[in-house]
Amino acid sequence: MPSINEVIERNDKVKPNSFDEATKADWLYRLDGRISKEIMHTEPPVQYTYPEDGDKELLVPFPFDAVYDHYLHSMIDYTNREFGAYNNSMIMFNEAYDAFAKQYIRDNIPPSFFNFRNVMG
Repeated sequence: MPSINEVIERNDKVKPNSFDEATKADWLYRLDGRISKEIMHTEPPVQYTYPEDGDKELLVPFPFDAVYDHYLHSMIDYTNREFGAYNNSMIMFNEAYDAFAKQYIRDNIPPSFFNFRNVMG
């Protein structure tokens, strides 16, 4: 799983921008908080502090970790008021987020849940 600093570094190479690392880290923290609450159902949601947690691994592993790249791109586009690019970035983000969510659920929901649904169905 990539660290916060790794995601920021790889995105700055691909999508140069004028935002400081703390701002981009905050966007990533908020996304991981959303992932931990909506998909992983952890309470309380994960929280990070920057720069102390810059080398901490984020929640989404390869090959789904592109969710972070698409999210940073979309936030940069939105904040820069580049709404056409933002819409494209958000489509890619939503597809990556959905793919991870589906895989996480497949890997982490006990088989008995699916058997119960079939019986009750």
